[in-house]
Amino acid sequence: MDYSRSFATGMTTQAKADLILQDLGLKGRYSVPNVKEGAPIIINRQHALASRRIKFDPTTSRITIEREEFRGLNFLERMHRRRGFQDPYVVEDTWAFSVDLTVLTLVFWGLSGIWLWWGIRQTRVWGAISLAFGIALFATFLALI
Repeated sequence: MDYSRSFATGMTTQAKADLILQDLGLKGRYSVPNVKEGAPIIINRQHALASRRIKFDPTTSRITIEREEFRGLNFLERMHRRRGFQDPYVVEDTWAFSVDLTVLTLVFWGLSGIWLWWGIRQTRVWGAISLAFGIALFATFLALI
């Protein structure tokens, strides 16, 4: 599509990418490599379901948008690469919050299980066997990393 926008001289690639995404209605998490003045700008707009690659060529004033086809494995890989609360977008923070909540739930589940195991005398033998097996399994996974 045609895209005739003029940018101020000395404007960073990041600032140009912000304006392009804003004009296209695609604001969100993205990455863009720094390029020389006049060179095509390639923006990788990350999205949970289908990422897009947006190429702006200032010599022809054209934008090309390529949308990735949804694939389950790509989706899972992107979800595992997301981290932290560094983005200003609520959708990005939702994923980080759900990961934190899952970790806290698993820690609580493990600690409450140990507490119950110790509190119920009849379960101490099986609990000790399960705890030893769990520690051995954790050590095995740790060694495989």
